[in-house]
Amino acid sequence: MATGANTYGTAVGVAAYVPRYTNSANEFDDAGGSRPPLVRVEAWLDQVSAMVNSALSEYGFVVPVAQPDAVMMLAAFVESHVASIVAGVNGHGRFAQQGQRPLGPDEIFMELFDLVGKWVRSHVKGLSALGATLRSGLDEDDLAGVRSVALYPVSGDTTEVTFLERF
Repeated sequence: MATGANTYGTAVGVAAYVPRYTNSANEFDDAGGSRPPLVRVEAWLDQVSAMVNSALSEYGFVVPVAQPDAVMMLAAFVESHVASIVAGVNGHGRFAQQGQRPLGPDEIFMELFDLVGKWVRSHVKGLSALGATLRSGLDEDDLAGVRSVALYPVSGDTTEVTFLERF
């Protein structure tokens, strides 16, 4: 299995954060040399990227984001959080067993949903300033629970670019 077209980051990028869980070549594989296997890491990359894309979409961004610097930011965010999941399933890090009770997958992903939302919200202006593409023609449903904020991406430019901010 490979990652989807809308995924940020790679298994190689995740491996760089958690080499102790990879095979002797510092890669994830499906032959039993890494824990977890490559197919699982790629699935997590897809899932965390989908969470990121959902949050980005809430703020009016076209997904997947294609602007190179923004893609590097998003890849680092996704890879580092997937690395935290990898460490957790191996008994380390913030997603590891807490006391006598292990964290369930639902608890891990609920925490990730919260982290993703906060991270995206705190980087909306930066992503927009980098040139990440925003949707045009937002309708009333897009505005439910958010407010519109106008930005002028280039000094002196009078073209209004709108992004959405939750309140």
